Amino acid sequence: MSIHCAGNLFWAGFPGKTVPASLAARLESGDLGGIILFSRNFGSEDELAALTTELHGRWRGAGSLLLGVDQEGGRVARIKTIRWPSAGQLAAFDDEVFTGQIARRMAQELAHFGFNTDFAPVLDVFTNPRNTVIGDRAFGTEPERVIRHARAFIRALATGGMLTCGKHFPGHGDTLADSHETLPTCGLRAEDFENVHERPFRELAGLVDFIMTAHVLAPAVDPDRPATLSPMWIGRARSLPFDGLLVSDDLEMGAMKPYLGELATGIFRAGLDMGMVCASPEFLEECIGRVNAEGRQDEAFAAGIAGRADRVNGLRLRVARTVRTPAPQPRPMWIESVHKLIEKLTVSPEQD
Repeated sequence: MSIHCAGNLFWAGFPGKTVPASLAARLESGDLGGIILFSRNFGSEDELAALTTELHGRWRGAGSLLLGVDQEGGRVARIKTIRWPSAGQLAAFDDEVFTGQIARRMAQELAHFGFNTDFAPVLDVFTNPRNTVIGDRAFGTEPERVIRHARAFIRALATGGMLTCGKHFPGHGDTLADSHETLPTCGLRAEDFENVHERPFRELAGLVDFIMTAHVLAPAVDPDRPATLSPMWIGRARSLPFDGLLVSDDLEMGAMKPYLGELATGIFRAGLDMGMVCASPEFLEECIGRVNAEGRQDEAFAAGIAGRADRVNGLRLRVARTVRTPAPQPRPMWIESVHKLIEKLTVSPEQD
């Protein structure tokens, strides 16, 4: 079977401020899953607005272009005009209404700049104090608090018209190594995952549109494959239950280097719906080429790819019908109002 839709299963990022020709061509042919932007892609708000307008203008596929960003708050925030509080700060303040107010304004800012997807929130439970890659990106050290604040965050983003993503399944909160550099191994027991680290995903699976897998090796369930490539771990994600789209973390991260030869097709054979290639258009083309080649050799694999592409298109059609509420103008006044809201973090909820 010949397939020509594999591009629909990949999110793509790119270096610099200019859309590469290969990505422009995919946008214009409708054969791309989505675009994820980073701070490196723009220098000013005007540049960001011009870039997102260009990307949407080039899109010729079904529904709306999926345009995403990592806007968690704290140190992971690609739009830096406002110093959004981190998840850890929100959890320490421990006012779920306030958490929702912050997330609603985040959604307004993202809508203002043309985004429809926020790869947030982090659902990891921060149980290893030496874990610097997660740290204050998590809503705390206990699953109950993570669940409460993440629920408020997700609902507020969704009310503002954003697709949301819970990450990093099955949990990155007890690791030590940074998966951006190398493959972390997590020695927790299977019951530790089930009772602690998977709980936020299980409780909130019905609210998020995506769940992102972690590049983490957890031998208690699969001693051989990191979660992103593990049918066992991905099967557990499906059985949460979760019927949205399962997406990988960035396939170019250091943790995936030992698996480069099999990544493109391996993530789909393991059960993922989409892959993330955040920096290299050349690697993206290589991945898409490998998936298409595999589809020509394996009819069942090709059918699975086509089915996944249909699901992505269905999501895009849904996004096209979604009403987003941009930040009200004039923007300087809106920014000032957000700063005043954030100032409440200096006062405990009991005193407010």
